[in-house]
Amino acid sequence: MLHFHQSHNSLYLTVGCLFAACCITGCQPPLTVDNAEILNAQELTVAALRCQQSGEATDAGYLFVLSKLRYQIDRQVYTQRGAKPEDPRVALAALGAILNQASMSEVFRDPERMSSILARVRAWSPSFQANYKPGWNFQEQLNQEQAAQVVQNTIESVLPSLETQIMLFRDSDYRQAAMQFSLATRQLEKIAAETPEQIAIQPTQLRELKQRQLAASRRMQEIEWDMLPSKRWHVRNQWQAADFFDDPLVIELCKSIELNDVPEMELMIEAGANVNARGTHAMTPLLWAFPDAKIERFECLLKHGADPNILHESDFGVSEPFQQAPLGLTPDYGQAAKGNSVVHLACRSFDSRFLALVLQYGGDPNLKNSHDLTPLVREFILSPGLEKVQLLIEAGGEVDQHIALSSEGADDTLAMRAARLGRFDILLALLEAGADTSLMAANGEDLRIVVANQSAQSSSNPDYEKVQQWLAK
Repeated sequence: MLHFHQSHNSLYLTVGCLFAACCITGCQPPLTVDNAEILNAQELTVAALRCQQSGEATDAGYLFVLSKLRYQIDRQVYTQRGAKPEDPRVALAALGAILNQASMSEVFRDPERMSSILARVRAWSPSFQANYKPGWNFQEQLNQEQAAQVVQNTIESVLPSLETQIMLFRDSDYRQAAMQFSLATRQLEKIAAETPEQIAIQPTQLRELKQRQLAASRRMQEIEWDMLPSKRWHVRNQWQAADFFDDPLVIELCKSIELNDVPEMELMIEAGANVNARGTHAMTPLLWAFPDAKIERFECLLKHGADPNILHESDFGVSEPFQQAPLGLTPDYGQAAKGNSVVHLACRSFDSRFLALVLQYGGDPNLKNSHDLTPLVREFILSPGLEKVQLLIEAGGEVDQHIALSSEGADDTLAMRAARLGRFDILLALLEAGADTSLMAANGEDLRIVVANQSAQSSSNPDYEKVQQWLAK
């Protein structure tokens, strides 16, 4: 679903202009589902809006899908003219935002309605008649045969995702989790639209909503993992254990890891599989178990002595994070393997249990990676989280480390960095762990000066007041 962030007044103005244009030009043909083959992307979206307003939700969903397809098709069939070609994406996004998102979500979560939409998409045959206008001035147009091939390729490219969506939503647990996620997300968006003062007085509600959103997203990911083998990490990234390891037992261990078969992992380990085997570029079974956020297989290896402190020598041909970001969160590309240990990677997991486990089973909180960064310093550079900082501190992480913020060398302490980021909850944790407030940054500032400089934007933060009280002791 599209989310277009601009004011409602601006959105309605955009839609109003489109409707007005249709009225002025006579808008032939009528914007109805019966004319879906000859409407352009904007007209299809307006038709979807009209269907939704008249209670024809399934037709609205069908037309909305077609609008996305038609846009992709027309961009290939009609070559735009000019150095800065026109692009109707802004108008399309505005129209998409006006559509009732809750109603659209209900349609897309209904496998029977989606099956009906899928069948209609398969039968849809967009026209490229002489008087057709894609929504921009074009210089060239593909011939009918070429256009037909574009249509076929575009539709075929989206069918698998639609089929997958239908299959997932036939599962009642997945459907329930998706509804919970959608509800929590809408409530969070409603709160986000309020003033900073209103947001500040409801931290408990915000935290509970985020937890519900995250729990629902994780449940959806678990079901997707079970139902869609092709989407699993090792299959998706074409990791084959035999490409990294020579020992047949280790290869079988890795295969059981991929299947998340913990009993079989136990049998392989009992048979002699080395949990600390080092393969090509220091690949290890523990790193093999880290993707897909399957905590049981990860813990199994740690319990049997897997070493989380080994520095890996490659990114192993992948650029995506090892653990997929739950819906609603930004992907964390701090999970790159090269030069890092599993301790460093676990710090960037969305599930803090991974970090808790590696620290419980011998992970070194002060281990430096190939760039001389400890897990704590790396966490502060990439974006610190309170729970993970607390775990590292409790495990013995050094709290008075400096962070190199420039090529000139060390600059802020961790405490100063937390203050500059406005993370006074983390600063409190560092102070309570004994952080030295007298240490100086390279520019001569100490922690008290840094905190005082944050007063204008942080005075209403309750943790800021607690920090001031601590520093006044």
